[in-house]
Amino acid sequence: MEPLTNETYWEKHFENASLINRNLEKQFADFLPFFDSLPAFSRKKMEQIFEVGCFPGRYLHFLSQRFGAVANGIDFVRDFSPMTDFFKSSGTPVGALIQGDFFKTEPSNKFDLVLSIGFIEHFPDPTEVLKRQSAWVSDGGLMMVTVPNKRFLRIPFAFLFDQKNQKAHVLKSMRISYFKQVAQEMGWELLACAYVGGFNPKVHQPLNAVQSVVYRPLKWAIKKLNPWLKKRPSKWYSHTLLAVYRLPASNS
Repeated sequence: MEPLTNETYWEKHFENASLINRNLEKQFADFLPFFDSLPAFSRKKMEQIFEVGCFPGRYLHFLSQRFGAVANGIDFVRDFSPMTDFFKSSGTPVGALIQGDFFKTEPSNKFDLVLSIGFIEHFPDPTEVLKRQSAWVSDGGLMMVTVPNKRFLRIPFAFLFDQKNQKAHVLKSMRISYFKQVAQEMGWELLACAYVGGFNPKVHQPLNAVQSVVYRPLKWAIKKLNPWLKKRPSKWYSHTLLAVYRLPASNS
């Protein structure tokens, strides 16, 4: 399946994505209630974690350390060394880290938790991506998916400041009703599905002089509002939609 992005897009996106000296607990604060629910959701100990699109490894490292699980993953970026060097220096237990095309790689093992962070929405048919992701999940295992929320108030924001990045996302995957529909169609149990966080004012393109004049005070206002918004997550502005599935006991 051809994505709406390419390797150059992701290498540019992560060119400054060093893990060193990052306070990941603070960075992932909006997600912690969901992350910490995963052991209770699981009917077995999470010993093996697998991330689809794993580079630069923030989530994989964090969850591996938090649950004492072995980190595994796949990504098509050409240079894994920043991630593998950090895993080695931090003592992150590592299993299989695969450099390759997710859509051309068949699972040789299955995993207790399979996650993708901001991945499925870059493909024309997110449901097919979810089906393929599920093939890596062990019997009765968990699958966690996050997508950025580019709908509602983010649409006019993107029109003004971030049009190119907006076009790299499939918006239909950013609805709770979408994840409920997938659960019903696939026979998966939807354990959690919610919007999290405040409004993300990040842009992914240079701004011209006029855009900058408008953007700077708007970014300041959003920063002031976000502590209030984070306590009241909503489809209208929250930065991420997160879903957790439990797959059948005989997942094949």
